[in-house]
Amino acid sequence: MLDANDLTYMRDALDLLMPDTCSILSKTVTNDGAGGVTETWATATASVSCRVDFTSGMMPIAGGAVQPFTKLELHVPYDTTINADNEIVWNGNTYRIEPASLQSWQTEKVAVIHAV
Repeated sequence: MLDANDLTYMRDALDLLMPDTCSILSKTVTNDGAGGVTETWATATASVSCRVDFTSGMMPIAGGAVQPFTKLELHVPYDTTINADNEIVWNGNTYRIEPASLQSWQTEKVAVIHAV
């Protein structure tokens, strides 16, 4: 079992592997006065340390065929406030977090993201 010192060491080591920053956006929904709603995205947290990993490969599909895929994984510090309702701005592009993909291992949070 990890003690507090081990966990602190691991968190500090992973922070060194986050060379970029991103902004976490949150959505506000307001009534537009005409029976609909207006969504507005604003920065909830700016300059969050992060790393985005690109994973690619081949995925089997029907009939024995395969299809190429690319997956992006966002890594942020373990104590970052983030969930699947947020969007991310990284490297000038906006990304959505895939529902149910966010995981925390007490050392970092990892989420699968895709372009908006």
